[in-house]
Amino acid sequence: MMTKILARVPEDLDVKVGDTVRASECRRTGKDVAFVVTKKLS
Repeated sequence: MMTKILARVPEDLDVKVGDTVRASECRRTGKDVAFVVTKKLS
C-alpha cells in the first residue's frame, strides 16, 4: 500500500526523484519514517 505524503523540505536540501528521505514523526509516535520522493512540486 502506497501512502502519499506531501512534504516540504528546506530549500538547501537537494532531493531528487527516487531519493529516500527520513523524517521524524516524534509528535505522534516518536518514530522515524522514511519515504521515497516520487514527484517534485515547484
